[in-house]
Amino acid sequence: VIPNAKAVASNRSPQLPLEAAIALGTSGFPGVAGRPVTGLRYIRASGGEPPGEDNTVAADDIATLAQIASDGVLGLVAAFDDVRTPYRAVRRPGFRYDYDDYAGLARVAEWSAHVDEET
Repeated sequence: VIPNAKAVASNRSPQLPLEAAIALGTSGFPGVAGRPVTGLRYIRASGGEPPGEDNTVAADDIATLAQIASDGVLGLVAAFDDVRTPYRAVRRPGFRYDYDDYAGLARVAEWSAHVDEET
């Protein structure tokens, strides 16, 4: 599902704002000159019928969205750089992941299944 403007504005879907931050030159690659960003657009190719869809995200201030997303990444890096921060097996409780490679690696299904104690 393509994220909507509300998900982007609330920083729940930061992919395009992060890409905008890189393009603007505010983060990403030192020595690479920034370029203007005039819009945010998701494109999904499915191979089905219809073969895809696109959604231009309504955003009044792309630079601010980019800065918020960039600050969020820096905050996460700082948090996980702290040895007291746990790495949880379930990334975001309450969210549904139909295909979650991380859950497979964490063996979530095995340790979360209810098993009666042996007697």
